[in-house]
Amino acid sequence: ERHVSKLVSKFTNKSFNELDADERNRAFEYITNNFHFFNYEEYKDIESIISNTEQAVNELGIKVVVIDPFNCLESGNGESLYDLDYIRKTLNSLRSFAKRCNIILILVAHPKKMNDGKTPDGYDIMASSDFMNKSDFIIAVNRDRVRDNVRINICKVRDDNFGTQGECYLKYHVPSGNFYEFDE
Repeated sequence: ERHVSKLVSKFTNKSFNELDADERNRAFEYITNNFHFFNYEEYKDIESIISNTEQAVNELGIKVVVIDPFNCLESGNGESLYDLDYIRKTLNSLRSFAKRCNIILILVAHPKKMNDGKTPDGYDIMASSDFMNKSDFIIAVNRDRVRDNVRINICKVRDDNFGTQGECYLKYHVPSGNFYEFDE
């Protein structure tokens, strides 16, 4: 429910509490028609997530899958999430799944705590360089508290015909949760 209310705010560009009944209903209808949610309490391991999501992709025509966050997954067979072989196998399974189903797969993986002011990249995730090596794209979102904005760093683009590495700054609109361009 909390997540849906955030999506409603993003869709309407207003705080959820500012919406009238008609605006809420239109937003709920859009979300109901365009989003499908899986409960991590039911599907915690990557194999069951892939299996159930693949079924939904085939039945509902889903084109984009978001797994958020990686650290909430369980291995299903007792392996540690921090085991490099488990991470490698999981990333390989997700790549194969995305290619097989012709979908965009977004995996949200939080970096280690960064104390040096450096913007994190794929090498800073879960102590495994495989996040950097196996991903097609890596986008780091980092709040810049000095400038009171958000730095978006495109750390990796596997094929340059889909874009380039670089960074930009965006403003964050707290009531809606949306990001906006601004002129520094």
